[in-house]
Parts: sequence; C-alpha cells; structure tokens
Amino acid sequence: MDYNNIRVRTASPGDIDYVLAIEGESFDCGIREDRPTILQRLTVFPEGFLVMEYSGVIIGYISSEIWPHRDVITPGHFELGHSIETLHSSDLPAGGGEIYISSMGILKAYRGHSLGRLLFESFMAHVRAQLPSVGSAVLIVSQDWHGARKIYSDSGFEEVMRLESFFQSRDGIARDGLVMRLGSFR
Repeated sequence: MDYNNIRVRTASPGDIDYVLAIEGESFDCGIREDRPTILQRLTVFPEGFLVMEYSGVIIGYISSEIWPHRDVITPGHFELGHSIETLHSSDLPAGGGEIYISSMGILKAYRGHSLGRLLFESFMAHVRAQLPSVGSAVLIVSQDWHGARKIYSDSGFEEVMRLESFFQSRDGIARDGLVMRLGSFR
C-alpha cells in the first residue's frame, strides 16, 4: 500500500455509484442507506461528505450532517433513511452545532491498512478547519464493529446511549447501537 497515492476530497454527485458500492460492501441490507438518501446527503451538505481515493479510484467515504447541539439526544435522531433536511442546519453560531457522522465505509479489498482511521482523522481535521459552527460530534456504531469503535474511542468519543436491537443483520440477530459523542470538538 503506497500511502502517497491516497487522496481525500469532497464528494460530488458523480461519485454516487462508487459510494453505493462501498455502502453495499460495508453494511447489511437491513441498515444500508438507499440511493436517494445518499444523493440527498451529497447535495444538501457536500462540505460534510468526503471520499477517499487510492490511485484515482474511490475506495471509501464518510458522510455527515450538522445538527443544533442538544444536551439530550433522542433515538429518533438516528432513524435509517431520515431526511438530512429535517435536522441539518449550516446556519449556526460558532460552536453551536454538532456534527452527526452518519456513515463511513471502506471497500473490503482495502481494509486492514488503517485507511478507516486515516479517513476518519482526515474528516475530523477537515471539520475543525472548515466548519467553525461545529462544537461537538456524535455518531452511532454497532456493538459488534470493534475496529470502528476503537477508532472513535481513540479520537475521544464516549458512549452516551445504547439503542437496543438498532442494527438488523443478515443473520437475523439484531445488534445494539452505541451512540458515541465527542463533547468538546475544539
């Protein structure tokens, strides 16, 4: 793996088919986002949607929304397929927003090279530099995604809520979703 051939950039609507392929490899069918939802994220908040390229080929992505910061998070915020337009707000005062990291994935052929960590850290640096309204961050992760949980906890995220049986999997066993938050982003 030649890390000099890695580039992280803002996604564009033309990247949709690559993102859908990564989504398909990364998530069971019961928790995959559909084309309209991903396209809406790409168009409503392009600054919060990054792709990772290796030698010019898109191999990963991360998407997000900005929500008004709330001390109390409710389970309804994390509904699969929700419209980004219902909660997203780019017009918040400095530090008044919370970045919701809605999805991240890496193609299977490129896993095991710390590219998920690199993409996540690149995203966090991008948000810190480009989005002054963001003062905190939140995400949801399956209890079984140990590698992702390690990336997030190493970045300062802490579990603040458990949503029982949130993630449906192809084996028919529902997994708990862990809501993790980074309380101070700056």
